[in-house]
Amino acid sequence: MNEVLNNYIQQIKADLEINQINIADVARKLPARRHHWAARLIEHKIKINELEKQKSNIIKEVSAKIGRDSPVLMSSKTIQNAAESSNDIQSINEQIATNKLIVEFLEQVQKNFFSASHDVRNIVEIMKLEQL
Repeated sequence: MNEVLNNYIQQIKADLEINQINIADVARKLPARRHHWAARLIEHKIKINELEKQKSNIIKEVSAKIGRDSPVLMSSKTIQNAAESSNDIQSINEQIATNKLIVEFLEQVQKNFFSASHDVRNIVEIMKLEQL
């Protein structure tokens, strides 16, 4: 699995480890951590956009080079297919796929942190009731 994703999973485990001793601390940190993960989500979405622009530029460059250097006339579709099969494009496609997976994961994390805020509030209320 991706190293970044594994790192995120470990951090999220630590963020959401809640018990009676640390609940007040977790409750105070939860909004900041929710924003932290929202920022990571946006970073990966930006990275996807950058990679897609880079991919488009490389395809244009490689297509132009293939069209220029080819001894026979090739259709634009054939040239584009040849450009898309280059190692650089394959590498970028892998990076895009990885970042899309991380974005999907972080979108779920956002939902979990939102519900965790409510869960912490409910736990605190239950603890107050138990002390009565």
